[in-house]
Amino acid sequence: MNESILPLFYEETECGSVTFQLEGLYYVVQGQSNLNTSQVMRLYAMWGEDVRCFGVMEPRNGMLNIRRSIPATALPENWPDRVVLDASTPNCWMRWEGDLFDCHIPQAMTKMEDGKRVIAIAYDPQEPFVAMPLFCLMEPRIIDHKRYLTICVPCS
Repeated sequence: MNESILPLFYEETECGSVTFQLEGLYYVVQGQSNLNTSQVMRLYAMWGEDVRCFGVMEPRNGMLNIRRSIPATALPENWPDRVVLDASTPNCWMRWEGDLFDCHIPQAMTKMEDGKRVIAIAYDPQEPFVAMPLFCLMEPRIIDHKRYLTICVPCS
């Protein structure tokens, strides 16, 4: 089956739906909610203990909407158990790009831990590291079976 439509929940109330559709090498994730709120709402999908954040829902025409294309290899093979909206700051890894101590990081991940932002940059010892000036300040970490170097920075 190449498509699954799942109910979308906020707290314990159903408030919309999310479609996961396999299109070639990508999953297209489309969600819509009738939740009326002024809070920033993020879409999360759960596979047991594995929680993935798909980003912020965008208000459009009185509804909250999201559409993302995600490589099929980046998600578990089965459909999520549950899809929810949450207004809290995400504690799962999210894509990040920016400048860190005068070093431009084109592709990384971030999440909050103990009130600090953790930035994780993919690391392959066979390739040049994109943030070499930060190398000695970073700690190695395995995330989703891949090597990363991480650094904690104060929240701004």
